[in-house]
Amino acid sequence: MKRALATDAVASSSSLSSSPKRIRTRDSNPENEIIDLTDAPAPIAPTAPAKCTDDTDNDTDATEIDDAHTVHSHSSREATPVTTAAASQPAPVNYIDPRIRLVRVRDLPAADNVGSKSLRELFTFKPLECMLQLNYMVELEWMLSHLQDRSIPVTIVHGLDKAMMQQEAAPYPNVTVIKPWLPIAYGTHHTKAMFLVHKAGTAQFIIHTANLISRDFTFKTQGMWLSPVLQKKSATDVPCAFERDLMEYFDEYGSSLRAWRDRMAAYDWSPVRAVLVGSVPGRHTGAALRKWGHLRLRRCLERVTLPPSCVADSVLIAQVVGSLGTNDSWLVGEFARSLATAREGNGGLMAVTPPLKLIFPTVDDVRTSLEGWAGSGSLPFDHKNWTSAEPYMRPRLHAWEATRQGRHRAVPHIKTFTRINTQTGEMAWFLLTSANLSKAAWGQFEKKDTQLMIRSFELGVLIAPESFKSSQDQAVTLKAISPTELAGLSTKSAKEPNPELPVTVVPLRLPYDLPLRPYAAGEKPWTRGEEVPRGRDSLGDTFQQYVMKAMLGGG
Repeated sequence: MKRALATDAVASSSSLSSSPKRIRTRDSNPENEIIDLTDAPAPIAPTAPAKCTDDTDNDTDATEIDDAHTVHSHSSREATPVTTAAASQPAPVNYIDPRIRLVRVRDLPAADNVGSKSLRELFTFKPLECMLQLNYMVELEWMLSHLQDRSIPVTIVHGLDKAMMQQEAAPYPNVTVIKPWLPIAYGTHHTKAMFLVHKAGTAQFIIHTANLISRDFTFKTQGMWLSPVLQKKSATDVPCAFERDLMEYFDEYGSSLRAWRDRMAAYDWSPVRAVLVGSVPGRHTGAALRKWGHLRLRRCLERVTLPPSCVADSVLIAQVVGSLGTNDSWLVGEFARSLATAREGNGGLMAVTPPLKLIFPTVDDVRTSLEGWAGSGSLPFDHKNWTSAEPYMRPRLHAWEATRQGRHRAVPHIKTFTRINTQTGEMAWFLLTSANLSKAAWGQFEKKDTQLMIRSFELGVLIAPESFKSSQDQAVTLKAISPTELAGLSTKSAKEPNPELPVTVVPLRLPYDLPLRPYAAGEKPWTRGEEVPRGRDSLGDTFQQYVMKAMLGGG
């Protein structure tokens, strides 16, 4: 498909306060026009969806959803408290791929890995000419082992010790490592993304949540968003909003990534149906105040009109906890306010903030995970922070429950945020990002709210129903589904979407189960620096035995 949302903000499938304008690309082919919500002139008329081309990245996995196709009603093979698209829709429905996947977990059965992808699949989808990797932690030899051709030029932007990474890269003349400048203490380069250039001249951009280390891509619950296969621009192509936002983000790296930035700018990003939400370190004021961090997210959500089910009953869900402070002034006064931003059907901003629910693994979730106690390594929550934050955090905390979603024993390193009706599974929007729930990642107000201080580099992608609309009047629903239902939607023989069908569903596999389960009395989140946890883990070790093995290099 060549139709995409091009904007610094998105809107839902409900009626918008104004009609989007159209931007022409690729010789004014209607199939390549993009909906732009940054302005609001005349309404647009429906057009037929584009057909798949030879470069459509439908892989050979039978669990892949084609770019857009019609699927007749399916019956769910498992009981679930959420009324999902596949279970509740009796009539034929258009389904569109959200391009968001979970990362394949090695030790889980195939049924739990439906629709997931591995690092090797990303690297071998098409022969690579070169690639750019943005990440925090990197195991270089392990990462290179997944390439078909280890001699291709590789640039790695990382957050580790500069000298250590230079030494590790020394045996590889084709590898360039870069440690970006961080102007504010305690910040890091935490972005996780890759730009893969194919020998065929195409390219693909991927935003994800995993460090480039073995454990993250083997045992953890992780997520990724994959762009469509990108073609080189024609002489008549103009930059879309996603490209402009991406170029502004890469400008923040300075001259070290200028060549890569220019290389990205040579591609046509208009097929992308998503909005970029990034953070860059600095103290942002004036026109840049709402360009990054949680104010960037707020700016985007100001254009989201809630679907009726989310107006009636919805919650905000955030995964993973960082340093939030001794009181909830930042969590409620800044971050939740940004998360709650939305428009009502009449076009006005909503004044009511829905409940904020936090998901974080308990001690027992870690103990019984695939990795046992070692799974705690990806949970950066200090016990001192928990002690001070418990009074306001405990009422909001929910356990890591993901049995129906096939990820319960895979410790979550994924970071997602959403506004959802937990009874119907309908979402107003969904965000996948590298950013933990922390001030360093999302920013904190200074100077009477005229300045936003951000410590770290982060990058995420936001989708909403409007991202997938072909016309102003098209009804699109973003819906949570289970792995079983996802398998039921999958087909190797794509069907053309039927423009006469009244409903289009974007089915998204959440990493956790609905409804959420609040912490029980006595349950504690996994924290670092607490007293030694009791019991044996899934590998049969006490915590002391795990620590000893780790010290000896066997953990």
